[in-house]
Amino acid sequence: MFKKIHKKLTLLFTGITGFILIVMSINYIYIAEQNLKENSYYSFQSDCKTLLTNLEGQSVITYEWLHKTESNGKYQIGLYDNGISLSFSLVTKNENQKKLLQEAKEYGEIQYGSDLAGSKVTAYREFIFTDTEKAGYYACVAHIAEKKGNLEAVILYSLEGLHGQIVTQRLIFLIIDLFFLCLLAVFSWFFTKKLLKPIEDNQKKQTRFVAAASHELRTPLTVILSSLSALQKAENAEKEAFLSTIQNEGFQMARLLNDMLTLANADHQTWDIHKDKVELDTLVLNSYEAFGPMAKEKKITIALSLPKAGIPCCYCDKHRIEQVLSILLHNAVSYGKEMGIILISLEAAPVHFILSVADNGAGIPDKDKPYIFDRFYRADTSRNKKEHFGLGLSIAKEIIDAHKGSIHVKDTKGGGSTFTVVLPR
Repeated sequence: MFKKIHKKLTLLFTGITGFILIVMSINYIYIAEQNLKENSYYSFQSDCKTLLTNLEGQSVITYEWLHKTESNGKYQIGLYDNGISLSFSLVTKNENQKKLLQEAKEYGEIQYGSDLAGSKVTAYREFIFTDTEKAGYYACVAHIAEKKGNLEAVILYSLEGLHGQIVTQRLIFLIIDLFFLCLLAVFSWFFTKKLLKPIEDNQKKQTRFVAAASHELRTPLTVILSSLSALQKAENAEKEAFLSTIQNEGFQMARLLNDMLTLANADHQTWDIHKDKVELDTLVLNSYEAFGPMAKEKKITIALSLPKAGIPCCYCDKHRIEQVLSILLHNAVSYGKEMGIILISLEAAPVHFILSVADNGAGIPDKDKPYIFDRFYRADTSRNKKEHFGLGLSIAKEIIDAHKGSIHVKDTKGGGSTFTVVLPR
């Protein structure tokens, strides 16, 4: 399923971003081409004005001057005296060029002849001209007034070079767009993969959670059903033992369901966190007294390390923080070794409070430390006790995260584990 979603998201992101890139490229190309055409046309107009000024200022027009003017290959020039072409202006031109100049002259006279013919000063018009071969040109027709009559000039500038620039520019943008589309596809592939990874991991966690919950519920349910079956056939003296077993397993199931409900509420952000000013030292003392009998039964000593001076109140949910301490102390007592010591310490730092519970039990292997806050995770067989489902530390982490704090574990010096809770002041 995720592979299909991955491919579809990659195509979607690439398509949307690629579409925006193409639209922007088309707009830029259009503007660039318009500017190129305008600049080219303005340059042609400026050159025409310069050429006509030179023609107007010369009393004698020579072949050398005309040949030099045309030698750069940019322009083709035809001169006509009272409608008759000057022979020297056509010396180096082939028949196609002569025909082209004549077509441009005739087109200009049809379009602008009435504007130019009656002028007593030099008059000219620039326009875009297309010949019979569908080739484009910038053209200029001019009438230069002289005492002996009118000198007519035709100037042509081929647009082939301009069209070549435009085609080259389009090809460059096409290559650039294709290159960036490929980059976008690669980026989208890895980006969507990274985007989907938390969702995929979450689904895997949910699947494992359901499987683990089913396993944990199946065990007490099997015991209950077996006890009920045996109860029907048991003697009166044996019934009490079976009823006690059913009751204990029922409590186990209820506790597991309560833990699962707590985590479900945390996932959906539906559980309540009621923050208020809390004296953490008092809260630690209460937890110390609550777990005293349980520790004494296992011959474990609980020690306290509190600041000598008073500490400010912590803005937190008292009952939730008590729940975290209970989880940590219950684990420490359950997994601690006989005649061991558990140290509860509290410290007030400038920007946060530090609460820690250290034991000198078996400890947690390094390979298991990254996973101990995962749901239903239990490090090894020594920790797989029936009364522990592997949800306590998950609940503790959710509570501390809701308080914008942190919880982590490290090895206790000399053996064991130390859980440290950091809460903001």
